[in-house]
Amino acid sequence: MAAATLIVHSSHERTEALEQAVEQARAQHEELMRHLGRIEQMLSIAQDRDITPAVGQTPMSAGAVSASHEASAAASATPEKRAAREEGLRAGNEMVDQAIAAGAWNPSDFAALGAATRELSGEERAQIMARLSAAINADRVRFDRSQRSP
Repeated sequence: MAAATLIVHSSHERTEALEQAVEQARAQHEELMRHLGRIEQMLSIAQDRDITPAVGQTPMSAGAVSASHEASAAASATPEKRAAREEGLRAGNEMVDQAIAAGAWNPSDFAALGAATRELSGEERAQIMARLSAAINADRVRFDRSQRSP
């Protein structure tokens, strides 16, 4: 009788542990989906901001808009602004490369990426975020909730 009680108790403990693991995985999945939604929203806002024509203008492709923005930005940018833009591109892409190499991204990385890419256009930031989103969707990067944002 004692052996049967021990088996039932052990089985109950395993079931509780499994339920906790499932709940934890569900919470992580929900948080990841919220962050992916945030990435998609940022991409959408950046795209709308960069390629939506003014009233009476002919719509341009994203590539044409990008070339137009880059040409006008390059013509009017000071050497300091050009250097800051180049540094932002380098830093942002390096952060995504590091996340892919490590296989993880955490909430504080969003803030760091935002700070590093502050000088970039919406389209440039969207391209970097698209790389990160593609890596997450391809299961090359997982969202690590263990490191919370400050």
